[in-house]
Amino acid sequence: MLTPTEQKIADLAAQGLTNRQIAERLGTAEGTIRTHMSRILIKLNIKSRKELK
Repeated sequence: MLTPTEQKIADLAAQGLTNRQIAERLGTAEGTIRTHMSRILIKLNIKSRKELK
C-alpha cells in the first residue's frame, strides 16, 4: 500500500513527469523524489516507472 505522498508521486510519474519536474511541482528536492520512487517500485513489485501507466 502506497502512502498518500507516494501515490501522488506515482500518479505524476505515470503522467510522464521526470523526478525533477515532480520535485518542482511538490516543492521538494529531486533526491527525495528518487527515494520515494525507489520505494514505490519496490512496494508495487515493478522494475520501471514505465510500468506505472
